[in-house]
Amino acid sequence: MSLAERLLRFSLVYILLALMIMLSIVDLPVPHHMVLRPFWFLIAVFYWMLYRPTLLPLWALFLCGLLLDTLLAAPLGLHAFLLVLAGWTVRRQRRFLFAQSFPVLLVAFTLLVIMSEALFAGVSWVIRPGDIPASGFLMPYVWQGLSTILLYPVMVLVFYWPHKLLPSQKSLSRL
Repeated sequence: MSLAERLLRFSLVYILLALMIMLSIVDLPVPHHMVLRPFWFLIAVFYWMLYRPTLLPLWALFLCGLLLDTLLAAPLGLHAFLLVLAGWTVRRQRRFLFAQSFPVLLVAFTLLVIMSEALFAGVSWVIRPGDIPASGFLMPYVWQGLSTILLYPVMVLVFYWPHKLLPSQKSLSRL
């Protein structure tokens, strides 16, 4: 496989990651005047940190998180912290998770989403208590987390094909 072909295959993955960042800032309209914003990039972080951890170093997750904070007008560093924590957690548990079946991976991803949404809600409440309505405080976070969890199986299928196009880890060591 030529160097140009390898670069093209890797660029497909990074284009997909950029798309996940863009989708993470888009509000999806739903009935009853609600908006839904799944955390698409967290799905990508979980998948790629599990199957190709070298594609997303922790410093890159930090920069992507700062970009998300800026684009979403979130407290600066919050998404960066969450993404680095998620990446570090998956990387630490990679050996265990790699050998598991899909239902176990879905449970692990669900726990990661719950942790992420709980941290985001807690920090948001501490930083901006006046912006949060007293009734239904957690509902946007619940819906965001639920939509992210429900999208995970679909996105695994989407990520599977670029993953299979990438050269093997052994051939990368010869570069």
